[in-house]
Amino acid sequence: MACKPSTKTCQICGDVSTGYHFDAITCESCKSFFRRSALNPDHFRCYLGGTCNIEVKNRKHCKKCRLNKCFAAGMNTELIYSNKNKKSIDTRNGRQKRKPKPEESHVIADSSTLSPPESDTTDTNNLFDFLENIEFDKDMADNKLMPEPDIVGNSTAIELYKSNESVLSVEPICTPTHDYSTTFNEMEGMRLSELMDGIKTLQINFQRSDHQIVVIDTREDAIDLLHREHEYRIRDIIKMSKHLNGFRDLLESDRLILIKYSALEIINLRMILSFNFEEEYWDIYFNNRLNRIGLNVLKPVKSPAHNYHMQFLKNIGLDWDSDSIIIDFLTAILLFDPSRPNLLQWEVVRHQQNIYIHLLQRYLQMKYRSDLLANSKLTRLIDSLKYLNYLCARIAFYASQKALDNVPLFKEICDR
Repeated sequence: MACKPSTKTCQICGDVSTGYHFDAITCESCKSFFRRSALNPDHFRCYLGGTCNIEVKNRKHCKKCRLNKCFAAGMNTELIYSNKNKKSIDTRNGRQKRKPKPEESHVIADSSTLSPPESDTTDTNNLFDFLENIEFDKDMADNKLMPEPDIVGNSTAIELYKSNESVLSVEPICTPTHDYSTTFNEMEGMRLSELMDGIKTLQINFQRSDHQIVVIDTREDAIDLLHREHEYRIRDIIKMSKHLNGFRDLLESDRLILIKYSALEIINLRMILSFNFEEEYWDIYFNNRLNRIGLNVLKPVKSPAHNYHMQFLKNIGLDWDSDSIIIDFLTAILLFDPSRPNLLQWEVVRHQQNIYIHLLQRYLQMKYRSDLLANSKLTRLIDSLKYLNYLCARIAFYASQKALDNVPLFKEICDR
């Protein structure tokens, strides 16, 4: 019998080994990957000719090459027992049968069968400068909260939620079906803490009494101020997104797409926090002063954008209850929108969005102590986002027609 190697690192990706699995020294992640994937090797393809270098930081980018490396290391499919094999063995050994647990649907980690290389650019005027590659040690499967539904992609957040209503009513493991406790469970709490840490980068702290209010009374001045203010907020949104493991685990091209299409929506969503619904104006802190912009000042001539803005404010104003935590959850829901164009890992993005929809639902259940009220509010909140999508598409279109040399990030966001 051949001597087994003494290495303490995974033979597949180089991560810390947890022992022998399927006849090879591997980490826990590669062991799980082999168990899930080895029986269907023809299902995967490599778009780089099977030459991908499998390491810890990129092991999820190409399933085909990772699986080939598993076989090359000597991992054996005969050691993978199916549920039927297990039941047969248990029966022959006189063991008590146990009902097999249903297999969880989609696993976040290793979701992409593509393997494009990470871009390495030195351009200083685009989003890639702010979306640096961030290495981390865990697969996103470690952060799973809930089973992922089987939905066809390229749907809006509203359509995704409506397709998922029955699934979203199912709570995570160890959480009762009707859980009106005042706390999240451990896994939910981890995701909430992660989001709140990121949201801190979006918060603007100032003492209103220390600043004189400057009223902006022309549309041109208001739009110019908003463009410059949005430039800073886009940078903050990029910083916020880096706090979320689900975002950092995506391909760089997908991260860029999500920022590009969600930034305007997130900015306009969070402007609600400074909007006076009674008198219809925003107080926007920028350049060390408080700027007041009335909703009527932004009303253009013969444009549907103003109507979309009015409809969005009207709808969400009835349900957000001046609760910034609701806006924080909606921020993440907008960021992880699988309907954004040209996403490679849209299924992973969809799963992340479902997690934050679920967390918002749980929060509403704890707050209102009623499934009926919580679910109806959740439906209306998510439905209101469609008007935000229409509004920001118009804003991007109008802005792309103008020279915006002083706001390069805002210009790139609007260039679609």
